Amino acid sequence: MSAKQSKSQVVRVGRTGEGHLVDIQLSPAKDGQAQHFGIDLQALPVPDRRLSCDTVSFLRTDYMVKLLFAQKEVVGNGYLAMVVVQMTFDAIHNFLRSMKPLETGLKELLNGQYPIGEMVEIKERPQQSAVVTANLVFSGYSGTDACLDFYYTSPFSMRSINILNKVSVEPVVRVNVPTHLLVAMFRGLQSLAPSLPSITGKVTS
Repeated sequence: MSAKQSKSQVVRVGRTGEGHLVDIQLSPAKDGQAQHFGIDLQALPVPDRRLSCDTVSFLRTDYMVKLLFAQKEVVGNGYLAMVVVQMTFDAIHNFLRSMKPLETGLKELLNGQYPIGEMVEIKERPQQSAVVTANLVFSGYSGTDACLDFYYTSPFSMRSINILNKVSVEPVVRVNVPTHLLVAMFRGLQSLAPSLPSITGKVTS
């Protein structure tokens, strides 16, 4: 008499080190378009790494956009530190969409007496610098103080979406920036956006 062997299904879960496993909401794919999904970034922890900046800029390469956040020297010229956040074109498009709800309030704030922000070309190498990769941004502001929390979902994490309806998200870095500089970067990226191709599906937050 032979015993029947039961088949067990292995369910993939987030790998150790990939970040925090969070629920997502899938939207049906439309004709000719990739599937959309939404992530509640408020369920994620704040990144441990922090930078306060007083200078912003960005650079476009063939494959990505590099957001530059720098802190000037307190005495003299030059920069104390800089964080370069590398983002794909799709990630930039998603970042701009996530900023839309804040746009009206930001315009009202800047209609007052606060100085208009400007991006600058950073020509000097800072004393300290770091380069990180992100594809999700959680942004907000209170008066003249703004904050950007950057997160990353790896290609390995994306594979679990259709299996678990979850995705692992890694906190990358928090950048504190004056609101007028956030607006300057946002407007600059808006002008750049039409030239950035969109390759994959869209992530909303």
